Amino acid sequence: MLPEIRLQKVSRDDLNRVRDWNRKSGSIDGWLGHYSINGVLDIGYDSEKVLSLSDAELNSLLDNNRNEIRSVYDDDDNHLGESRVLFLSDNAAEISIFIGDSKLSNQGYGTSVLIHLLEELFVRYNFRYIVANLPERNNRLIKLFNSIGFKKSLDPVECVKHDGCTNIVEFRIEKKEYDSRFSDSDFGISHNSLSITGLVGSLSHRVAQKVSEQNHLPYVNHEIHRDLAIRLRTTQKEIEDFLISSASFWGRLMAKFVASHPGYIPGDTLSLSSDFLHTNYIFDDSHDHINLNKKIYLENLKVILKSIYQENKLSIFDGHGSNLLLPEICDSHFSVYISASKTFRLKMISQELEISLDEANSFLKEQDAEISGIYKNLYGADILDMSKYDMVVNMDDISMNTAINLISKAIGTRSVS
Repeated sequence: MLPEIRLQKVSRDDLNRVRDWNRKSGSIDGWLGHYSINGVLDIGYDSEKVLSLSDAELNSLLDNNRNEIRSVYDDDDNHLGESRVLFLSDNAAEISIFIGDSKLSNQGYGTSVLIHLLEELFVRYNFRYIVANLPERNNRLIKLFNSIGFKKSLDPVECVKHDGCTNIVEFRIEKKEYDSRFSDSDFGISHNSLSITGLVGSLSHRVAQKVSEQNHLPYVNHEIHRDLAIRLRTTQKEIEDFLISSASFWGRLMAKFVASHPGYIPGDTLSLSSDFLHTNYIFDDSHDHINLNKKIYLENLKVILKSIYQENKLSIFDGHGSNLLLPEICDSHFSVYISASKTFRLKMISQELEISLDEANSFLKEQDAEISGIYKNLYGADILDMSKYDMVVNMDDISMNTAINLISKAIGTRSVS
């Protein structure tokens, strides 16, 4: 059996370790796949330059619409190496993997990472083929990729990216080849999920993050929209605009009208409503949408959630309708709602945003209306329907630590982990 690994966000300490490992090896041939990313994170990068970047700059460098760089960890929370994905086109991506400690060679860690990346790129992101540029003389590495299904696709070419680099050969695996080999695998067969949901100001996001940290579990939130954007070959802004348009009747009305009248510039609501009253529209008819609609969004969101769920033994999902969608996907799911009074929520919002209670009240009304509209119009449910949750935690009555411990204990009691 292959060792369990997980791919997670790269920390500054991780970057330093990868740099040190690479300097000790003294060769890029230790990489499983050619090191593809040029720039400040290229081979032999200046750690001082990287560490001087702001958090926002570093996050943008590591995770964007062109590449995805993540750290490889084992089940005991040991940092093993790094994985890189370079998005080449709508159909193709290139992969690179590095296992830093030479003592871990031939123990299956590289293979585990490779299979995880293929599962993610083919299933979650819907690419047609994946390529890896391998050193021509590294027969052990070529044999490994051949065993997974990669085949030589181009003749050797001279490497011009790095000093001391041997000739490289491009190997490729098609999605149909991957499906024929792994469609019946037990990948993720015993994995489970936990969702945490709450309204703005309830501290649900903070609780979810803390439960994740305390139990050393992956925290899933903002990357869902990024994964959707990659899978649908669109932008995160378009996805977020779609969600906003789904929050209310008039928002959905505007999206429907603009999609059907490409030359229309939104303006007078009265003229819009007058035109609508004389036009027959069905909100869920995908043929009336140019890009995103409810059907496409939900179908692809489920694919993303299932892929993340299968990648980890247990993940903490924060919002995104996960309490409603994951029970349809997972063998075992535990759903938690974080409750709080309006007074509590107003206080938290006022402190977090540094605004008055009156301003916080206006913000709360707007956010509640938006999330309630999204749940009603997209998921066909009421976010406040407590029958949809396995556990309700009221933050008015308990501390943050108590909430975290209650949820962590419930995970074990319900045999979710």
